[in-house]
Amino acid sequence: MLLNSILLIGASITFVHGRVIQRDVPCSPENMPVNVGLTTCTKKFPLDSAGHCISAIPSLAIDPSACTGYCEQKLTLNYGQEVPFANSHCSGVGNGAGNTTCTLQQSQSVTVTNTVGISAGGTIGGSIDDLEAAFNLGATWSWSKAVGYETTASQAASISSGMCGYWTFIPYLMVSCGTLTNIPAQSLGKGTYLCDTKSVTSLKNTINWCNTTPQKDANGHAGGKVVFVFTDCKTNNLLPMAVQDPAYAFPGVSTGQLAQVDNPDTKQSGP
Repeated sequence: MLLNSILLIGASITFVHGRVIQRDVPCSPENMPVNVGLTTCTKKFPLDSAGHCISAIPSLAIDPSACTGYCEQKLTLNYGQEVPFANSHCSGVGNGAGNTTCTLQQSQSVTVTNTVGISAGGTIGGSIDDLEAAFNLGATWSWSKAVGYETTASQAASISSGMCGYWTFIPYLMVSCGTLTNIPAQSLGKGTYLCDTKSVTSLKNTINWCNTTPQKDANGHAGGKVVFVFTDCKTNNLLPMAVQDPAYAFPGVSTGQLAQVDNPDTKQSGP
């Protein structure tokens, strides 16, 4: 049976980004459950007893809206939409009874683009730059518009005759939610403002302020999983999710019918 003829080389064809992984860190993506909000991650800044994020607000700022702090309260790992590797299609058509080894070479790269910007600050408002700066200071993972990934080693999968597929990258998306606090600013002149942390009666809070960003490691590379996706050689449609990597079955990962994948077997003319 076709679906039972899948053979994977090695322990798995699912690969983390190929760099040193801190597996002892509970809130690193490799150790987190998917689509489960964790409130136990180490927090950079704590809320005060009244639920305000005063501890993350700087003493001085260059504009009034920069007197803003973010305290992360919940972190969730999701999988983002796949980014296929160029020219990675592999076909087992016409291979008789043997298998075809589909290899993804070292130094193949993709770019993960964040289609969602920094959320507005609710009742706080403020410039996007100031909100992004506050988020980056208080969140476990800083916000990124685009981040690249490059394979650091070749990877292989074995497919049977009559099977096709391609290599793709599934990025880690980190959803950070918490409290955003803004306090009054006093002008000191020359474009400098004092953030008045004692004026708690005038502060503004936005609770459950959430932002989504691709995870980026300490070297500036995207975190995620490299997987081989199995497709029908004639139609280029996906084979059932039962034969795909579990991460590929996560909602929103698959791009559906893979017309954008360069499959020469679907370009043949005639019946």
